[in-house]
Amino acid sequence: VANDILVHNSTLLLTWAKNIAYVTGSPVLYIDTEMSFEEQQYRLLSMLSATPEREVKNGTFGRDPEKKSAVLSAAEILSNNQDRLLHKYYPDFTPEGIAALVRKYKHQYNIGCVIFDYIKMPEADIRLSSHVKEYQALGYLTSSFKTIAGTLNIPFITASQINREGKGSRVNSSDFAD
Repeated sequence: VANDILVHNSTLLLTWAKNIAYVTGSPVLYIDTEMSFEEQQYRLLSMLSATPEREVKNGTFGRDPEKKSAVLSAAEILSNNQDRLLHKYYPDFTPEGIAALVRKYKHQYNIGCVIFDYIKMPEADIRLSSHVKEYQALGYLTSSFKTIAGTLNIPFITASQINREGKGSRVNSSDFAD
């Protein structure tokens, strides 16, 4: 998935993770580079309960008995199924660290899918940016994702943001490498 900064790629990825984990029952490893589980939990409770996220965050859902029941049911689903959606906050990731984490979770939980939120240049590569071009670092990162997905035979879903230079231009399948 690639979109500009105003589109909520994280919400889309979390929706997919929720459906894979709670509808199909397949454990999902959700690697998040920006938000902790506590921060994502409001969004997930909102999705599971069909209650607006701001009402979940500020507690006003409690004024409506139906919404209160829905949020409490959603919280119970999360509590009783902690091994379905496995959230890992990993802001300082490396491709090697991601590969090790995915192998660990595949062995421990038999994950059926990895969702990585979202593709960006790793911090270590930013510090080396005078030596490493952004496209090289991102190419290495996506190649490592493809390798671990193929090795473990699991899908690896991720998103990226289109930079301002790419906005408005048409993207074709020929713009992407294998």
